[in-house]
Amino acid sequence: AITDAAMMAEELKKEQDTSAHLERMKKNLEVTVKDLQHRLDEAENLAMKGGKKQLQKLESREQVLLDPGADAIFVDTAH
Repeated sequence: AITDAAMMAEELKKEQDTSAHLERMKKNLEVTVKDLQHRLDEAENLAMKGGKKQLQKLESREQVLLDPGADAIFVDTAH
C-alpha cells in the first residue's frame, strides 16, 4: 500500500509538472499571438495609408487629364 501511494504521488507530481509546463507554453503562445496580431494590424494600417496615398495621386492625375485646360498645359510644355 505504501509503494502504491508513493507511485501515485510520483505520478501526480509528473502530471502537475506537465500541466504547469503546458500552462507556461499556453501563456507564451498567447503573448506571441497578441504580438503578431498587433504587428498585423500595424502592417494593414500602413498598407491602407499607402493605398490611399496612391489612390489620391491617381485621382489627382485623373483630374489633371480630364481638365479641359490641361491640354493647353501639355501643349505649352511640348513646345
